[in-house]
Amino acid sequence: MVRAMPIKPAFIEQSAIRGQSLQLRVKTEDLGHANRGGARLFDAKGHTLDVPLTFTNKAGADDVFTGKIPTRDLKARGFDLKTLQATAFVDAPGAPRIWEEHNHPAIVSAKDDALRDLGPGNMRSVGKQSLPVFSGKLDFETVHQGGPMTGSHTASWETAVTAITYRDEKNFFGGAKTVKLELHPEHTVVEMGPLGGAEISRPGVEDLNAMAIVTLHRQADGSYKASAPANKAFFSAFGEQGMAADALTSIKVALFDPKTGKEDSAFGQDYELR
Repeated sequence: MVRAMPIKPAFIEQSAIRGQSLQLRVKTEDLGHANRGGARLFDAKGHTLDVPLTFTNKAGADDVFTGKIPTRDLKARGFDLKTLQATAFVDAPGAPRIWEEHNHPAIVSAKDDALRDLGPGNMRSVGKQSLPVFSGKLDFETVHQGGPMTGSHTASWETAVTAITYRDEKNFFGGAKTVKLELHPEHTVVEMGPLGGAEISRPGVEDLNAMAIVTLHRQADGSYKASAPANKAFFSAFGEQGMAADALTSIKVALFDPKTGKEDSAFGQDYELR
């Protein structure tokens, strides 16, 4: 059968070291039951390793494959974790291996409450957004500002979160002193096809490597808050406009108790800040 459109390459949504393991998540086009997604690891010393992943679920029209490998196993193979990178591939019957053609650095350590500098603030505007969650409500203070040109026909915008207030209206976390908030961006990734061919679009790509983790501290009134210093942000992501644009579509949100691991977003919801 001749395909009317080119096969979309695989795409890494996560290649991050969390705890003692490298966690991998790859999204591929649905190419049938024999479709297999995987990731190739490599470092500056020339080590390589192909990691087969396991199908876990569907996301729209795409398949999602996940897996993990202990960091001790990577070290035993001689890998330098400081220069570790990954790229995705997809294998399908009757077709050569299709590569992502992008390299992703593995995150060796995710630092909670890391701050980002917002710079000079080109065309900056500030705003507030509320997000209902199972246990209560989140309020965000946000910044939107112009970003750099990313191509001859592509401009970008930055969306940042500078302050968060959470109200636990159901006593979901039982008065914990702190709760953690995870934020990561979701994009519609658009790339030009081979040799300047038709654009290939992949919606709903979650960049878990760009995750920010923010500590919210309980206040005297029972709310939880975190505020970044002036001209700083806890989280920021870029969205593009123009040809082959990587558009920011939402910011994924999850709340959890760092001591117990209890997570609000595990209760049937998929929270998004748009």
